[in-house]
Parts: sequence; C-alpha cells; structure tokens
Amino acid sequence: MSYFRNALFLMVMLALVSCQHRVVEQPISPVTDYIAQNEELKIVEQPPQLTTTNWQPIIKPLIDKLLKIKDIQDNNLLLISDVKNNSNHYVSTTEVNKLILNLLSEQNIFNIIDKATVNQSKLILGIPYDDASISRNKMIALANDVKANYILFTSINQVPDLQSESADVRLELLSVESGKVINQFTTEQPEKINQP
Repeated sequence: MSYFRNALFLMVMLALVSCQHRVVEQPISPVTDYIAQNEELKIVEQPPQLTTTNWQPIIKPLIDKLLKIKDIQDNNLLLISDVKNNSNHYVSTTEVNKLILNLLSEQNIFNIIDKATVNQSKLILGIPYDDASISRNKMIALANDVKANYILFTSINQVPDLQSESADVRLELLSVESGKVINQFTTEQPEKINQP
C-alpha cells in the first residue's frame, strides 16, 4: 500500500513539474513613445489662488447702521446666527463671525448670547453645534430656548473680486417675539431700512 502511495505521489509531482507556466515578458516601451501615441496630453493648469478679503470695511458700516435703530431698547439679548455663504467663492465664515461678534461686543445696545450657551442649547434641541445651515425656524426655536429678543442673520451673496470690487452682504435683524424681520441692511443698497 505504501508503494502505491509513493508511486501516486511521484506521478502527481512529475505532472505538476511538467505544467510550468512560461511568463512572457512584454518589451518596455520608452515614455517618449507613449507621449507620441497620445499627443492630446494637456498641461494641467494651476488652480486659482485663494484670495483673502478684508471684511472690516464691508461689515462695519452695516453694523453701524444696525446700531442706529431707534426702536431697540437697551440691553436686549441678541442671538447671532452663523454667517451663511451664498456666493460661489470660498469665504472664511469663522473669520466673518468673529468680526461681527467683535464689532457688536463694543456697543451697549445688545447683550450678545455667548457661544457656550448657544452650543448647550443646540445640544438640548438636537442641533449639531457646528451646523451653520440652520433654518430660520430652528434659529427661532434656539432663540426662544436661550431667551433672546432678537436674531441677527448675515448672508454673503457676492464676494468682492478684482473685476467688480463689490460685495453683496445682507444683515437682517429679526424679532423673536413677532418672527418678522424688523430691519435689513445690504451693501448693495446701504440706505435701505425696512421698518415694521
């Protein structure tokens, strides 16, 4: 029996050795041949450089107009909504948010609700703390939760560029009690003020 097993093992080994696969190596063509065959190769252009915008001279006049509103009582609670970028360009909304907060913290008409209170309230309401695209209804619910009297919405519709050098920024002050926009200011129409 062991002789039969050894003979079978030997036959299988010989069969496997005789079935070797020959690897045929393809000749390597030089890169210049490949380029010659594909002459439609194009040079990739560099992406456009990110430009930074000085938002101070754009936002400050709007904030100044906001602070001249006669109907606002002193020391009202203001919830500042995150800046919404409606333009087709990159905007550091964090930078614009900080600028608005800094400009409004220098005045005594509004008491600004701090970010920690807003984030805690967002957690309670089930809103992600970093969600910058909150709907107005959710912002009103958030304002009610933090006991705000007003909400300030800021939207950037056009970023200033080298051709037009104009920006389109809109500030809207909304009364939480009525749910209506009581004043709005835009860079496109700086004198426009909507009264209730």
